[in-house]
Amino acid sequence: MADSTQNTKRRVEEILWSEGLLTEDQIRETLAEQRRANLFINEALVRLGYVSEEQIAGAISKRCSLPSLRAEQYEVSKDVLDVFPETMLREYQFIPLDRIGDVLIILGATLLDRDVLREIQRLSGCQIYQYVGTWTDIRQAIDRLYRKKEGEGEDLTSLGKLLLSEGESVETPATEPAPPTAPPRMQEPAAPEAGTAASAKPRKGLLNLFRKK
Repeated sequence: MADSTQNTKRRVEEILWSEGLLTEDQIRETLAEQRRANLFINEALVRLGYVSEEQIAGAISKRCSLPSLRAEQYEVSKDVLDVFPETMLREYQFIPLDRIGDVLIILGATLLDRDVLREIQRLSGCQIYQYVGTWTDIRQAIDRLYRKKEGEGEDLTSLGKLLLSEGESVETPATEPAPPTAPPRMQEPAAPEAGTAASAKPRKGLLNLFRKK
């Protein structure tokens, strides 16, 4: 599995131009719109109507040898989702999918620049391998995942309140101390019968069973 940082020097607009999807004039207009509206290059291209999100994803996938994927085709690992703040995912248009060994698999809508990839590597401690998708699909997946997380948090809060209220409603009856008992009388040990030896009962130990999952 190759590290996706090798594609950071390639620019989306150059890839689209090489695929015959953009002209030089359209690239200049797109760059001006990107600066004016503070957009990602792919957002500016779609806003101007030069290409679709699907065309951008297809061109990146083809030229950079990166597989394409829809977010709904992969179940996102909660462990890797928790590594990154939600604002970072939305700002840089990617979502972490899974960790396999020391490789973090992400789904991105564009080619991430070197500084962003370094930050992802720093936070995850992994090399990065990227799948390509559309920003609309990734944004919808982020919305779904964080709605699900908020719902789980509310469920846990409600459960905690329920357990607390039940614990407060149960009154533990006071127990009176048991009356002191007289010490047992000392008795002479009975002598064993002639021709028999005194026997002792074996002590039974406790057997603990651990079920391995």
